[in-house]
Amino acid sequence: MTHVRTSGRFVGLLLAILSATFALAASSARADEWTLERALSHASDRAPRVRLAHAEAGVASAHQEFAHTPVLGNPVVSARVLAGPDSTAATYGLSVAIPFDFSGRRSAWGREAEQMVQAATATIGVARAEARLDAYHAYVDVSTADAVVANARARAETANTFLENTRRRFEAGAATSLDVALAEREVAVAEAAVESALRQAENARERFRTVLDLDALESIDVEELLRPSMPEGVTIPSLTTRALRHRRELASLRAQEARYRAMVQRVRRDAIEPVTVAAEGERQGNREAAYGAGGSLSVPVPIVRTAQAERAVANRQGDVARVEHDLTSHSVEREVAAAYRSFEHVTRELDIIEQRAIPAAEHNLELSERLLIRGATDVFRVLLARDDVFLQRQHRIELLRDAWRALAELERAAGGFE
Repeated sequence: MTHVRTSGRFVGLLLAILSATFALAASSARADEWTLERALSHASDRAPRVRLAHAEAGVASAHQEFAHTPVLGNPVVSARVLAGPDSTAATYGLSVAIPFDFSGRRSAWGREAEQMVQAATATIGVARAEARLDAYHAYVDVSTADAVVANARARAETANTFLENTRRRFEAGAATSLDVALAEREVAVAEAAVESALRQAENARERFRTVLDLDALESIDVEELLRPSMPEGVTIPSLTTRALRHRRELASLRAQEARYRAMVQRVRRDAIEPVTVAAEGERQGNREAAYGAGGSLSVPVPIVRTAQAERAVANRQGDVARVEHDLTSHSVEREVAAAYRSFEHVTRELDIIEQRAIPAAEHNLELSERLLIRGATDVFRVLLARDDVFLQRQHRIELLRDAWRALAELERAAGGFE
């Protein structure tokens, strides 16, 4: 009895360990799978264009150092020697000048650099949005490619089954050699379609790795994407209002215009030379030397050259940024409307394929197979009906891809749904 109890406990412990091992393996497999949310998050943080935008933002931040340059400039030391009629009449002088910058360029640089940083920050937002869109498309393409592979394999499996049935019918005298040849051709075409689908799936995975900057040998497993749906309550006017408020391109252009307006003041301040304070000592003669000392103050009067050309160029650049902002606003409105209508059209087409075309094609195939069994039709008609079924299913997969792409474009155009 004791031996039986010990064996039972051992078996129970072994089963518990095996269950935990399988659960851990399943959890690890799920963790390695790329979800759409994970792909979008990865692209927003680590996509190449996002990393480059962060690096460029560092350059913009470096311009803030101009606002911290000292008011006191580098001293200028000068020596002067004047030869007289003889060596006893020589004059020697030494002066030290120190420039002081009271032009206001430091504060002007601070205001301009602030706008540069704001523009760079908005550019990072643009890069993230573009990276999310690229990742969205790449993910949808991989999921679509997997669905195409599954459809092609199902077609090949059905074709092989049909070939076996046709050969049995031929042996029974109920089919001709032409029927067998047609069935064999269908198998070859279906298997070639599988290889083509596998090649396209690998190309889609390679693009996914490129978009997300992944290792060349990293395995890519994605979820099956079901039919997408638009968030409730969204309309073209509401999405347009959100886009004009949240699109980072518009924020970047506003910051660029403000930067050029600040540049106008900065280049004017740059044209003002520093105030120079100098101290000078002089020695005249060699034997009976005479000494003198004094000082000077140099104050610039910026009334002739005030960086007129530079200010004119900066003003025109600000005007260009404002015009570009207005044109981009109109473009954003059109993008939102076009993406919204595109999603509506593709979903309506998808409804027709799912609710009418595919059921009709499957019903046609079922009737053709019944007629073939009765001898009322030939293999060619059955193969045509079967091809139509898989073509309609392929069309549905492509429409699902187009629907997800249209939804991604709409989210990008609106600056997000949340």
